[in-house]
Amino acid sequence: MLPGEDDISAKSLSFSENRTYSIPLPLPEIRRRVCIGSSHGWLVTVYDMSEMHLLNPVTGVQIQLPSITTLPYVCDYVEADRRYFLYKAILSLPPPADGSGDFTVILLHNPFRLHDDDFSNMAITKVGDNSWTSLPQACHDSIADIIPHKGQLYGVDARGVLHVWDHHHLTSGPKSTLKIQFYCGMTKLLVESLNGKLYMLYKGLYYNTFMAIRLDADNPEFIPENDLGDNVFFVGSNTLFSVSATKFPELGGSCIYFTDDVYFDFDNLEHEPREMGVFDVKNGSMKPIRNLGQHLHWPPPIWIIPTLF
Repeated sequence: MLPGEDDISAKSLSFSENRTYSIPLPLPEIRRRVCIGSSHGWLVTVYDMSEMHLLNPVTGVQIQLPSITTLPYVCDYVEADRRYFLYKAILSLPPPADGSGDFTVILLHNPFRLHDDDFSNMAITKVGDNSWTSLPQACHDSIADIIPHKGQLYGVDARGVLHVWDHHHLTSGPKSTLKIQFYCGMTKLLVESLNGKLYMLYKGLYYNTFMAIRLDADNPEFIPENDLGDNVFFVGSNTLFSVSATKFPELGGSCIYFTDDVYFDFDNLEHEPREMGVFDVKNGSMKPIRNLGQHLHWPPPIWIIPTLF
Protein backbone atom coordinates (compact mmCIF):
# COMPACT_ATOMS: atom_id res chain seq x y z
CA MET A 1 0.00 0.00 0.00
CA LEU A 2 1.33 3.42 -1.04
CA PRO A 3 0.38 7.04 -0.28
CA GLY A 4 -2.61 8.33 -2.21
CA GLU A 5 -2.80 11.59 -4.11
CA ASP A 6 -4.98 13.22 -1.44
CA ASP A 7 -5.96 12.93 2.24
CA ILE A 8 -8.93 10.64 1.67
CA SER A 9 -7.36 7.76 -0.25
CA ALA A 10 -4.40 5.39 -0.44
CA LYS A 11 -2.91 3.64 -3.46
CA SER A 12 -2.79 -0.16 -3.53
CA LEU A 13 -0.68 -2.19 -5.96
CA SER A 14 -2.19 -5.68 -6.38
CA PHE A 15 0.40 -8.21 -7.56
CA SER A 16 -2.19 -10.91 -8.27
CA GLU A 17 -4.17 -8.61 -10.58
CA ASN A 18 -1.20 -6.60 -11.86
CA ARG A 19 -2.96 -3.27 -11.36
CA THR A 20 -3.34 -0.43 -8.88
CA TYR A 21 -6.40 0.63 -6.89
CA SER A 22 -7.42 3.76 -5.04
CA ILE A 23 -8.60 2.83 -1.52
CA PRO A 24 -10.80 5.29 0.41
CA LEU A 25 -9.55 6.00 3.93
CA PRO A 26 -12.11 6.09 6.78
CA LEU A 27 -10.64 9.33 8.17
CA PRO A 28 -8.57 12.01 6.39
CA GLU A 29 -5.95 12.19 9.17
CA ILE A 30 -4.93 8.57 8.48
CA ARG A 31 -3.07 9.92 5.46
CA ARG A 32 -0.69 11.70 7.85
CA ARG A 33 -0.05 8.70 10.08
CA VAL A 34 3.03 6.50 10.01
CA CYS A 35 2.48 2.74 9.96
CA ILE A 36 4.87 0.82 12.22
CA GLY A 37 3.13 -2.55 11.94
CA SER A 38 1.05 -4.65 9.56
CA SER A 39 -0.17 -7.82 11.24
CA HIS A 40 -3.11 -10.13 10.45
CA GLY A 41 -4.63 -7.47 8.16
CA TRP A 42 -4.45 -4.74 10.83
CA LEU A 43 -2.17 -1.70 10.82
CA VAL A 44 -0.51 -0.11 13.85
CA THR A 45 -0.39 3.62 13.15
CA VAL A 46 1.21 6.60 14.91
CA TYR A 47 -0.18 10.11 14.56
CA ASP A 48 1.40 13.36 15.74
CA MET A 49 2.06 13.49 19.49
CA SER A 50 2.34 9.76 20.28
CA GLU A 51 -1.29 8.86 19.42
CA MET A 52 -1.30 5.17 18.45
CA HIS A 53 -4.13 3.15 16.92
CA LEU A 54 -4.93 -0.25 15.49
CA LEU A 55 -6.64 0.17 12.13
CA ASN A 56 -8.32 -2.29 9.79
CA PRO A 57 -8.01 -0.47 6.43
CA VAL A 58 -10.76 -2.61 4.87
CA THR A 59 -13.48 -2.22 7.51
CA GLY A 60 -12.32 1.13 8.93
CA VAL A 61 -12.45 -0.17 12.53
CA GLN A 62 -10.00 1.66 14.82
CA ILE A 63 -8.81 0.87 18.34
CA GLN A 64 -6.87 3.40 20.38
CA LEU A 65 -3.67 2.20 22.06
CA PRO A 66 -1.93 3.79 25.06
CA SER A 67 0.34 6.77 24.53
CA ILE A 68 4.06 6.06 24.29
CA THR A 69 4.50 8.56 27.11
CA THR A 70 3.21 5.88 29.53
CA LEU A 71 6.59 4.13 29.26
CA PRO A 72 8.68 4.88 32.38
CA TYR A 73 11.68 6.21 30.42
CA VAL A 74 9.74 8.50 28.05
CA CYS A 75 9.53 11.97 29.60
CA ASP A 76 8.29 13.82 26.55
CA TYR A 77 7.55 13.21 22.90
CA VAL A 78 7.73 15.35 19.77
CA GLU A 79 6.14 14.71 16.39
CA ALA A 80 9.46 13.81 14.76
CA ASP A 81 9.95 10.89 17.19
CA ARG A 82 7.35 8.81 15.36
CA ARG A 83 9.75 8.70 12.41
CA TYR A 84 12.59 6.91 14.13
CA PHE A 85 11.92 6.19 17.82
CA LEU A 86 8.97 3.86 17.17
CA TYR A 87 10.25 1.06 14.97
CA LYS A 88 7.86 -1.88 14.71
CA ALA A 89 4.72 -3.33 16.33
CA ILE A 90 3.11 -6.77 15.95
CA LEU A 91 -0.02 -8.50 17.24
CA SER A 92 0.25 -11.74 19.17
CA LEU A 93 -3.01 -13.14 17.73
CA PRO A 94 -5.40 -12.26 14.88
CA PRO A 95 -8.10 -10.04 16.44
CA PRO A 96 -11.81 -10.35 15.53
CA ALA A 97 -13.28 -7.92 13.00
CA ASP A 98 -14.40 -5.55 15.76
CA GLY A 99 -11.00 -5.63 17.47
CA SER A 100 -12.32 -7.30 20.62
CA GLY A 101 -10.60 -10.16 22.40
CA ASP A 102 -7.55 -10.74 24.55
CA PHE A 103 -4.50 -10.14 22.40
CA THR A 104 -1.20 -8.38 22.98
CA VAL A 105 0.52 -5.65 20.97
CA ILE A 106 4.32 -5.96 21.11
CA LEU A 107 6.33 -2.81 20.35
CA LEU A 108 9.95 -2.39 19.28
CA HIS A 109 11.54 1.04 19.47
CA ASN A 110 14.98 2.24 18.49
CA PRO A 111 17.39 1.96 21.42
CA PHE A 112 19.71 4.91 20.85
CA ARG A 113 17.56 7.12 23.07
CA LEU A 114 17.47 4.57 25.86
CA HIS A 115 20.19 4.75 28.50
CA ASP A 116 18.89 2.50 31.26
CA ASP A 117 20.13 -1.08 31.62
CA ASP A 118 16.92 -2.03 33.46
CA PHE A 119 14.78 -1.62 30.33
CA SER A 120 14.92 -3.18 26.88
CA ASN A 121 13.74 -1.67 23.60
CA MET A 122 10.59 -3.85 23.82
CA ALA A 123 7.22 -3.01 25.38
CA ILE A 124 3.79 -4.66 25.46
CA THR A 125 0.18 -3.69 26.02
CA LYS A 126 -3.18 -5.44 25.81
CA VAL A 127 -6.17 -3.88 24.11
CA GLY A 128 -8.05 -2.00 26.82
CA ASP A 129 -4.95 -1.31 28.94
CA ASN A 130 -4.06 2.30 29.78
CA SER A 131 -0.29 2.00 29.54
CA TRP A 132 2.66 0.20 27.98
CA THR A 133 4.79 -2.20 30.02
CA SER A 134 8.52 -2.24 29.28
CA LEU A 135 10.06 -5.71 29.13
CA PRO A 136 13.24 -6.42 31.13
CA GLN A 137 16.57 -6.23 29.36
CA ALA A 138 17.20 -9.54 27.57
CA CYS A 139 20.77 -8.87 26.46
CA HIS A 140 23.42 -6.20 26.12
CA ASP A 141 22.25 -5.40 22.60
CA SER A 142 18.89 -4.18 21.38
CA ILE A 143 16.36 -6.51 19.75
CA ALA A 144 16.37 -5.94 15.97
CA ASP A 145 13.27 -7.93 14.97
CA ILE A 146 10.55 -10.09 16.50
CA ILE A 147 8.06 -12.66 15.21
CA PRO A 148 5.43 -15.02 16.71
CA HIS A 149 6.43 -18.58 15.81
CA LYS A 150 4.86 -21.87 16.95
CA GLY A 151 3.27 -20.40 20.04
CA GLN A 152 6.37 -18.52 21.16
CA LEU A 153 7.93 -15.12 20.49
CA TYR A 154 11.28 -15.11 18.71
CA GLY A 155 13.57 -12.11 18.60
CA VAL A 156 17.03 -11.52 17.13
CA ASP A 157 19.36 -8.94 18.62
CA ALA A 158 21.85 -6.64 16.92
CA ARG A 159 24.65 -9.22 17.24
CA GLY A 160 22.67 -12.07 15.72
CA VAL A 161 21.68 -13.87 18.93
CA LEU A 162 18.22 -15.46 18.77
CA HIS A 163 16.06 -15.12 21.91
CA VAL A 164 12.88 -17.10 22.62
CA TRP A 165 10.08 -15.95 24.97
CA ASP A 166 7.04 -17.78 26.27
CA HIS A 167 4.11 -15.86 24.76
CA HIS A 168 2.24 -15.99 28.06
CA HIS A 169 5.19 -14.86 30.21
CA LEU A 170 6.88 -12.12 28.22
CA THR A 171 7.72 -10.08 31.31
CA SER A 172 9.82 -12.97 32.67
CA GLY A 173 12.44 -12.54 29.95
CA PRO A 174 13.58 -15.01 27.28
CA LYS A 175 13.70 -18.69 28.22
CA SER A 176 16.42 -19.66 25.73
CA THR A 177 18.99 -18.19 23.34
CA LEU A 178 20.85 -19.37 20.24
CA LYS A 179 24.06 -17.78 18.98
CA ILE A 180 24.15 -17.23 15.22
CA GLN A 181 27.05 -16.10 13.04
CA PHE A 182 27.37 -12.32 13.18
CA TYR A 183 27.59 -10.28 9.99
CA CYS A 184 28.54 -6.64 10.47
CA GLY A 185 26.68 -3.96 8.53
CA MET A 186 23.59 -6.08 7.83
CA THR A 187 20.03 -5.71 9.12
CA LYS A 188 18.58 -8.86 10.70
CA LEU A 189 14.97 -9.87 9.93
CA LEU A 190 12.81 -12.86 10.90
CA VAL A 191 10.17 -14.46 8.67
CA GLU A 192 8.17 -17.71 8.71
CA SER A 193 7.98 -19.80 5.55
CA LEU A 194 4.87 -21.45 4.12
CA ASN A 195 5.71 -24.77 5.80
CA GLY A 196 6.27 -23.16 9.20
CA LYS A 197 10.08 -22.95 9.11
CA LEU A 198 11.78 -19.95 10.68
CA TYR A 199 14.17 -17.98 8.49
CA MET A 200 16.51 -15.16 9.33
CA LEU A 201 17.34 -12.74 6.54
CA TYR A 202 20.45 -10.61 6.50
CA LYS A 203 19.82 -7.43 4.50
CA GLY A 204 22.62 -5.14 3.37
CA LEU A 205 22.54 -1.88 5.30
CA TYR A 206 23.88 0.31 2.51
CA TYR A 207 22.82 -1.77 -0.48
CA ASN A 208 19.88 -4.03 -1.25
CA THR A 209 21.18 -7.58 -1.08
CA PHE A 210 19.98 -10.50 1.04
CA MET A 211 21.30 -13.69 2.60
CA ALA A 212 18.84 -16.29 3.94
CA ILE A 213 19.43 -18.87 6.68
CA ARG A 214 16.91 -21.41 8.04
CA LEU A 215 16.51 -22.64 11.61
CA ASP A 216 16.97 -26.38 12.07
CA ALA A 217 14.89 -27.00 15.19
CA ASP A 218 16.30 -30.51 15.71
CA ASN A 219 19.91 -29.40 16.31
CA PRO A 220 19.22 -26.39 16.75
CA GLU A 221 21.25 -24.32 14.30
CA PHE A 222 20.77 -22.06 11.30
CA ILE A 223 21.47 -23.46 7.83
CA PRO A 224 22.32 -21.18 4.85
CA GLU A 225 19.77 -21.36 2.02
CA ASN A 226 20.37 -20.44 -1.63
CA ASP A 227 16.88 -21.45 -2.78
CA LEU A 228 13.59 -20.52 -1.08
CA GLY A 229 11.63 -23.04 -3.16
CA ASP A 230 7.95 -22.11 -3.42
CA ASN A 231 8.36 -19.26 -0.94
CA VAL A 232 8.10 -15.61 -1.87
CA PHE A 233 9.05 -13.36 1.05
CA PHE A 234 7.70 -9.84 1.51
CA VAL A 235 10.03 -7.77 3.66
CA GLY A 236 9.70 -4.37 5.30
CA SER A 237 10.25 -2.89 8.73
CA ASN A 238 6.49 -2.97 9.32
CA THR A 239 5.98 -6.67 8.52
CA LEU A 240 7.42 -9.82 6.96
CA PHE A 241 5.39 -12.70 5.50
CA SER A 242 5.51 -15.41 2.84
CA VAL A 243 3.20 -16.43 -0.01
CA SER A 244 3.24 -19.30 -2.49
CA ALA A 245 4.81 -18.84 -5.93
CA THR A 246 2.66 -21.75 -7.13
CA LYS A 247 -0.49 -19.91 -6.08
CA PHE A 248 0.80 -16.59 -7.42
CA PRO A 249 3.10 -17.52 -10.34
CA GLU A 250 3.34 -13.91 -11.48
CA LEU A 251 5.53 -13.22 -8.44
CA GLY A 252 8.26 -15.71 -9.38
CA GLY A 253 9.71 -18.27 -6.98
CA SER A 254 12.57 -17.95 -4.49
CA CYS A 255 12.32 -14.15 -4.44
CA ILE A 256 12.24 -11.42 -1.80
CA TYR A 257 10.07 -8.34 -2.36
CA PHE A 258 11.40 -5.51 -0.24
CA THR A 259 10.97 -1.88 0.70
CA ASP A 260 13.98 0.18 1.75
CA ASP A 261 13.30 1.17 5.37
CA VAL A 262 16.78 2.28 6.45
CA TYR A 263 16.88 6.02 7.07
CA PHE A 264 20.07 8.05 7.30
CA ASP A 265 18.86 11.67 7.04
CA PHE A 266 16.16 11.94 9.71
CA ASP A 267 15.50 15.62 8.95
CA ASN A 268 14.41 14.81 5.39
CA LEU A 269 12.54 11.54 5.89
CA GLU A 270 9.34 12.80 4.32
CA HIS A 271 11.16 13.74 1.11
CA GLU A 272 13.43 10.72 0.67
CA PRO A 273 12.47 8.26 -2.09
CA ARG A 274 11.89 4.66 -0.98
CA GLU A 275 13.69 2.06 -3.04
CA MET A 276 11.55 -1.00 -3.65
CA GLY A 277 12.48 -4.06 -5.63
CA VAL A 278 12.67 -7.83 -6.04
CA PHE A 279 15.75 -9.83 -5.00
CA ASP A 280 16.30 -13.25 -6.62
CA VAL A 281 17.87 -15.49 -3.97
CA LYS A 282 19.11 -18.07 -6.50
CA ASN A 283 21.24 -15.77 -8.64
CA GLY A 284 21.63 -12.75 -6.34
CA SER A 285 20.13 -10.30 -8.84
CA MET A 286 17.73 -7.44 -8.19
CA LYS A 287 15.04 -5.94 -10.39
CA PRO A 288 12.37 -3.22 -9.97
CA ILE A 289 8.76 -4.00 -9.08
CA ARG A 290 6.56 -3.99 -12.18
CA ASN A 291 3.81 -1.39 -12.60
CA LEU A 292 4.86 0.48 -9.48
CA GLY A 293 4.66 3.83 -11.26
CA GLN A 294 5.10 7.25 -9.70
CA HIS A 295 4.04 7.72 -6.10
CA LEU A 296 4.56 10.00 -3.12
CA HIS A 297 7.37 9.28 -0.65
CA TRP A 298 5.43 9.86 2.59
CA PRO A 299 4.13 8.00 4.46
CA PRO A 300 6.46 5.07 3.68
CA PRO A 301 5.05 2.09 1.72
CA ILE A 302 3.74 -0.93 3.62
CA TRP A 303 2.97 -4.56 2.82
CA ILE A 304 -0.47 -5.79 3.82
CA ILE A 305 -2.67 -8.86 3.30
CA PRO A 306 -6.21 -7.41 3.58
CA THR A 307 -8.74 -9.20 5.75
CA LEU A 308 -12.29 -8.61 6.94
CA PHE A 309 -11.68 -10.67 10.08
